[in-house]
Amino acid sequence: MAAQDKEQTQKKHKQKENTDNPHDKGYKRIFSIKKHFLHFIKKYIALEWMMALEEKDLELIDKEFITDQFDTYESDLVYKVYTKEGVVYLFFLL
Repeated sequence: MAAQDKEQTQKKHKQKENTDNPHDKGYKRIFSIKKHFLHFIKKYIALEWMMALEEKDLELIDKEFITDQFDTYESDLVYKVYTKEGVVYLFFLL
């Protein structure tokens, strides 16, 4: 089993190398800053409920999720957003 796990890890690493774009890291770093992410969503997405958000309403969280059905999802950035209506998760893919 260990050899199979090692092979899967190597495949994932190789896929990551092939899909990483040097610009992605820069954008990821910029949008990891709440102020920049907030400005972006207000300017370019501009849903009504987003306009009232403040930095304190955003929480940058781990980018990997496992659902109740044990499916795994990965995103470049994930923000947990606290709104008047409840919690919203924003997945930001670069």
